[in-house]
Amino acid sequence: MTDANVLMLLNRNMADALHDHRVLKEIQALAEVGYIVTLLIFGKDEQHFQYSKTVKFIQMKINHPGGLLGRWQRVNQVKRFIKNKSFRLIHCHDFQMLETAVWARLYRNSKLIYDSHEYFAGSMALYDKKPITREILIWCEKLYVRKIHTGITVGDMIARRMEDELKISKVEVVRNSTEWDISQSSDDLLPSPNGQDPVILVYQGIITLGRGISVLIEIMRQLPTRYKLTLLGSITPEVKEAFGDFGDRVELKGMLSLADLQVELQKSHIGVYPIQDSCLSYRLCLPNKLFEAIACRLPVVFSDFPEIRSIVTRYKIGALVKADDPTAFAQTIIDAVEHVRLKQWRANSPKAFVDNNWSVDSKVLVDIYHRI
Repeated sequence: MTDANVLMLLNRNMADALHDHRVLKEIQALAEVGYIVTLLIFGKDEQHFQYSKTVKFIQMKINHPGGLLGRWQRVNQVKRFIKNKSFRLIHCHDFQMLETAVWARLYRNSKLIYDSHEYFAGSMALYDKKPITREILIWCEKLYVRKIHTGITVGDMIARRMEDELKISKVEVVRNSTEWDISQSSDDLLPSPNGQDPVILVYQGIITLGRGISVLIEIMRQLPTRYKLTLLGSITPEVKEAFGDFGDRVELKGMLSLADLQVELQKSHIGVYPIQDSCLSYRLCLPNKLFEAIACRLPVVFSDFPEIRSIVTRYKIGALVKADDPTAFAQTIIDAVEHVRLKQWRANSPKAFVDNNWSVDSKVLVDIYHRI
């Protein structure tokens, strides 16, 4: 393939980048069809990692990660890196790298893809800012997207908002689905709770008190003691302390590889995801948790948000509960176990997986690259 060099920009360090499922899946999909991908990331020191024959990760040293000085340093580091290199395409992950990506695109006359993993104008990152700062950042996004060639995001509702508010003619949807093989999740591998046997609940993802974990704590308080919880993801000290009262009812397993994550989900009875209605980006989300659960035939109990509702209700793979209502979550979980709904929800997962897996979504991504 000619002009196959791709520069990806991600505002993370090496350790976090190696666990970013969306970024890794996109890189692998592009590499499989002949693209040569360089991922530029940022941290406290310089690091180089050859991920595969045609994929390398380069961490650039940043002394001032935040503020105007950090922005200036990232732009200059990237300009210096690409000075004598040729990249036909620059793939920018999220708003935090958009300014840098625009400068790189203008410097090398490359095509620019803006891959927004969330609805930035309605994100928690902006909700925490002062109103004037929030308005400036929203204005900056509107300014920078004038220089992109195409936009990508994770769900239909965010895509339509981006088109309307950022005046982008077409935002493509590449969902956070999984490449896991559902055939490995047979009924023989999936346990069913009986009588007073333990019921294993699971939550995977970013584990902080602002992302539904406080609700999850209250859910566990209201459930009988035979209900256990496994937490899979990076865990802060404050979360460890918050779950300390539950003893062996809660198991904290930390960040896992994709293979180990799949195994843990297959060993669980219900995925419980009380996403809080804290911002519009959360309300419009279509998280990878849902697709991972489908691939493992894991029944789910989710907050009732529109994009999630469209899949859960269409394929009948779980239940939906009003966000921020731990009592309703706890009762829904108990009802599902006592009325033996889990087996039917599991049986519906293969059909959901046929329509919602990475082989479907990766084709959208590759087609975008071929067209641009």
